[in-house]
Amino acid sequence: MSSQEQKADGRDPRAGSPLTRRRFVKSVLAGSAIGLSGVAGLRYCQHLGQIRTFVGRAEGYDSGLFQAIQDGFRELEVETGEVKGKTVLLKPNLVEPHAGAGHINTHPLFVRAAAESFLRLGAARILVAEAPGHRRDSLLVLEESGLAEVLIEDRIPFLDLNYETAAKVANQGLMTGMESLFLPTVLREADWIVSLAKMKTHHWTGVTLSMKNLFGVMP
Repeated sequence: MSSQEQKADGRDPRAGSPLTRRRFVKSVLAGSAIGLSGVAGLRYCQHLGQIRTFVGRAEGYDSGLFQAIQDGFRELEVETGEVKGKTVLLKPNLVEPHAGAGHINTHPLFVRAAAESFLRLGAARILVAEAPGHRRDSLLVLEESGLAEVLIEDRIPFLDLNYETAAKVANQGLMTGMESLFLPTVLREADWIVSLAKMKTHHWTGVTLSMKNLFGVMP
């Protein structure tokens, strides 16, 4: 397994203070999970400035993933104290339930590696949550994608966000005329929300990354 790293230290231009991971996660949740897309979403995120980034490479899904994530934690200075005792919600990208088409959904072994990595840092609870958009039969999607087997073996709960209790929240992005939206309450209960995006081509943005994946938290 080899890795390539790229790091940029940036500051919040509005406050002159460092842009922390927690502030960035909250900004992404406010700016993308509430329905921003395309150019509007990019404009909203311009105020974030530069953020610290780690790019790691693994030879395959069957080896190197856990170490790559650990390397990323170390490079980004994610410490045990930030995760210990916390609830971590992993949000994969689940679309279609086609067996053998691993390029469509977030790979189950990547979800497992992420869960193991946060548990190693002392997380008290790991959840996997998604609201599949193309197929409403979430159990079928889980089974055919192979994720069900991993979740059962690792005893990780799965939440179907299409059916979780939702609560009214303010539209903090203010990029549409909507003053408020409804989001699953579990998003506000989790200490960490981690987007396990699947990189795909997209006709607007070239590729889809973590921000578009968070659109899947909409019930």
